[in-house]
Amino acid sequence: MGGGPADGPAERFREAFRVARHSADPASIEKAIDLGRALPAAEDGAERRTILSNLGGLLQTRYHQTGDFAFLQEAVRAVTEAYLLAYENPEASAGYANNIGMLLHTAFQRNQDRETLADALSWSRAAIDEEPSTKRAFYLGNLVVALRTSFTVTEDLAPLAEAAEHARAAVACSPDDASTARSLHFLAVVLRDWSQETGETGVVEEAVDAARRAVELTPAGSSDVLDRLKNLAYLLDDHYRARGARNVLAELLRVRQTLVAHTPVTDPRHSQNLSELTTTERDWAALTGERPKANRGWERADTEAEACGRYAAEFLRTRDPALLDRAIELGRSAAAATPAGHPRRSVRLDHFASALATRGEELGDHAALAEAVGVEREAVACTSEGDPLRVRFMSNLAVNLNALFHATGDLAHVMEAIDVARRAAEATAGQGEHPRSLGILAVVLHNRFRVTGELRVLSEAVDHARESVRLGAHLVAGQAQRLSNLGAMLSDRFTRTGRASVLDEAIAAHRAAAEVTADDDPGRALRLANLGGVLGMAYEKFGDRNALRDAIAARRASVAATPQDSPRRTTS
Repeated sequence: MGGGPADGPAERFREAFRVARHSADPASIEKAIDLGRALPAAEDGAERRTILSNLGGLLQTRYHQTGDFAFLQEAVRAVTEAYLLAYENPEASAGYANNIGMLLHTAFQRNQDRETLADALSWSRAAIDEEPSTKRAFYLGNLVVALRTSFTVTEDLAPLAEAAEHARAAVACSPDDASTARSLHFLAVVLRDWSQETGETGVVEEAVDAARRAVELTPAGSSDVLDRLKNLAYLLDDHYRARGARNVLAELLRVRQTLVAHTPVTDPRHSQNLSELTTTERDWAALTGERPKANRGWERADTEAEACGRYAAEFLRTRDPALLDRAIELGRSAAAATPAGHPRRSVRLDHFASALATRGEELGDHAALAEAVGVEREAVACTSEGDPLRVRFMSNLAVNLNALFHATGDLAHVMEAIDVARRAAEATAGQGEHPRSLGILAVVLHNRFRVTGELRVLSEAVDHARESVRLGAHLVAGQAQRLSNLGAMLSDRFTRTGRASVLDEAIAAHRAAAEVTADDDPGRALRLANLGGVLGMAYEKFGDRNALRDAIAARRASVAATPQDSPRRTTS
């Protein structure tokens, strides 16, 4: 079962690496780097190259933290040695070659040395020249990025032409929707560059089609959706300027409306997206004579709704209650200035409800939570059945009802939340919002179980949580929380059933949640603590000393990830 937390130099490095990869703490990363550097060459080539690859990743992180170029150079040397040790394993050597290419591309961005960029291209090409790989589309995409950089630097069309061909090849060999969307986006970007540089309008149709398909394959909750919508908008704008076709302008208008609707008001891109939408609305009016009704009150309400979101976000950063008061004041004004039937009423109500819910949850204001529920109900009611925002507002309503349940203990609120969340999940089946909707349904079912103790309800919650994690595997937004929620539900199931396989699954979920949580995410320390907790449970129940070792590492990483001034640091 293992002889302790650390049995030798390699094991000490592995434990330090487990801590460091879950923490932005420079001391933890430095410790792991020092241990990795001190390791003698292992007889096992596979073990040695894994150590070198992990060391390279740590050195790259340290470079980003410090800006010290020597760390990046050392990372390249470490991964290059790993590549040389993988000569009998084409799949592994392709991965190392790809990583070296990416490291050198990062190095070029720092030193602007064209020989470094040429080396980056050479390694990226080597990655795709290995035996066919399951990650070939990913490697091709990275080569496309480097070739586009080469075009930007040299203004030579040859790298751009090569980039277009590789992007097409990436589309053809992409194994799933997420990979296909990424490859299509790169193809659209490169073809737009080609059209703008050469004046060739023939490739615009292909670029627009690629961008359109990239958007269609990108879930609404993905962090990539805004960039892909924006790229499609720019291509449609180019297309309209070249042809003046009404149908192209109509699509551009729809895309920019969607882009504005999906961009949070706190996002710096929101103002620019709104400005570009206004320009397109003017173009539409000039072409068709269909001018939108001017209403200064409605225009003011847009500004107020944006400011409501910004003030609420600033409150979460500063904890200044005056900011939250101002956010709610502006949200209330925006709602009052937006009459029933106005197409932006539901969006503005949603912003207002969010600010109210923030006050309710953060300051313990039950009346604000109750008002948030009422406002969000209206946002749902005034959104048409076919509008993709409707299910988002329904999910937000379920979240607010769940918060009201926690505040009041009234089971009726969680029962309503279950009904709303279930309808949202049914409405989003097969769509990008489905993982989030299923995850919310799982959470509210779990809360019902914690009150009623109904094991069948917990089983349903676990089933929905598993599915939300499976469907959200290619998404960045929310996946860590979905995994963490699944882990909590499985922990409760283990407590009720005592089945070791359930605890193993809970550990795997909490481990994955910690791994996909960004270093600067405030929730990182808690997720590492949760992982330490379930690993500790495995030691307590089954005497698993390996679990104890991992629990210690997770707890140390949790402490390292907790800010010095946090009251949680003493208990992490």
